[in-house]
Amino acid sequence: MLKTGISFIDTLAFILVFLPLLPIAIAVLRRNYSSDPIHLLIILCLVLFFRNSISQRLLTNSSPAILHIFTIVETVLYALLFGLRLGTKEKEVLKILLFIFLTATLSFFLFYGIDRQTNLLDNFQDLLVIALIVYCLPGLIRRDGLLIFRKAQFWIAAGTLFYLATALLVTMTIFNMGDTRKNPATNNDQTLILDLANFMRLAFYSVAVASFVRGHPEIPD
Repeated sequence: MLKTGISFIDTLAFILVFLPLLPIAIAVLRRNYSSDPIHLLIILCLVLFFRNSISQRLLTNSSPAILHIFTIVETVLYALLFGLRLGTKEKEVLKILLFIFLTATLSFFLFYGIDRQTNLLDNFQDLLVIALIVYCLPGLIRRDGLLIFRKAQFWIAAGTLFYLATALLVTMTIFNMGDTRKNPATNNDQTLILDLANFMRLAFYSVAVASFVRGHPEIPD
C-alpha cells in the first residue's frame, strides 16, 4: 500500500510539471489573446511550469533561493491580474502593498540570506493574494451576475483561492503538529493534499481560458 501511495504522488507530481502548459495550449488553439487577464494568466502559467520543473529536478539538494524568486514573481503577477478590476484609488493602495511586500522580502533576505528555508514568504504571499481576491470577487459577481461564468477572472480567482486556502490550512496543520519529518506518512499526506489542490487550480485556469468568449471584455470601459 505504501509503495502504491508513493507511486501515485510521484506520478501526480510529474503531471503537475507539465499541467501549467494546458491553459497556454488552449489559449493558442482558441486564439484567445484579446484579454489582459488571459495575457497575464499565460505568463503566470509559464512561471509555474518553470518553477515546477526546477522543483522536481532539485528535490534532493535544492537551494531555495530560486524558488523564493519565483514566489515573488507569482505574487506580482497575481496582484496585476486581480488588480485589473480595481479603481484608481484601490490600485494606488495595491501599489503601496506591493512596495511593502517587496521591501520586507528584500530586507528579510539581506538579513537572513536568500538561501534560508522558510515558509514565511509563501504565507505572506498567500495572505496578500487571498485578501485581494476576497476584496475583488464580490464586486465581480455583483456586476456580471450569471455572466460571471464566462469571465476568465472568476475561474482564475476561484482556482487560486482554493489552492492558497488549502496551502494555508496545511501550513497551520504542520505548525500545530510540530516537526513532521520523522513521520513519512504525514509528509506524504500533506504533499498529496497540496498536489491535488494545485491540480484543481490549474484545472480552473484551463476552464478560464476555455470559457472565455471573445467580444465579451473582461475589463469594463
